Amino acid sequence: MVLANVSGKSLTDPMFAPVWAEIDKRKLPVLVHPTDPPGVDLMDMTKFDLSWSVGFMFDTTLAITRMIFEGFFDRYPDLKIIASHGGGTLPYPVGRFEKGDEVELASRRQMKRKPTDYLRHIYYDSITYNLGALQYLVSVVGETQVMFGTDWPHWVHDTKGAFANTAKLPEQQMNAIRGANAMRVFGF
Repeated sequence: MVLANVSGKSLTDPMFAPVWAEIDKRKLPVLVHPTDPPGVDLMDMTKFDLSWSVGFMFDTTLAITRMIFEGFFDRYPDLKIIASHGGGTLPYPVGRFEKGDEVELASRRQMKRKPTDYLRHIYYDSITYNLGALQYLVSVVGETQVMFGTDWPHWVHDTKGAFANTAKLPEQQMNAIRGANAMRVFGF
């Protein structure tokens, strides 16, 4: 596991390259879990505990989006990144990512494929706290990319809800998410 930012530094910072190269060489899975994003105080996120509900989603989304657009997954193709909490908000701006890929200057992006290809390359845990969000995640990235998650032992874990939401999916999706995908990704 790695936090989505390390003391405010992006996971794509060149200082981490030797670590990522070794992890890629070993084809290891790495869970990217959020923490307080840089600027929590400037954005007044401590009020109402917005860091947990909004900031964490932003932290994961920003970390993975940087990886995509900086060509991180092209440099480390065997790395198995797992994005916590259903990928933060990653499934939702998929249309914006694709439109941006059409209209923005190509020199601003270092990736070799379409943004959606990368979203379907990484893995996600299923802890979305909402069945509709879980169904949408699966519709965007595919059932093979989602693994069971509860956010245990965090105080906002939702073991009961995670089981209830996955039980409402088609049986093939439920079985993949509840175990088959993790067995494959972790090599069991």
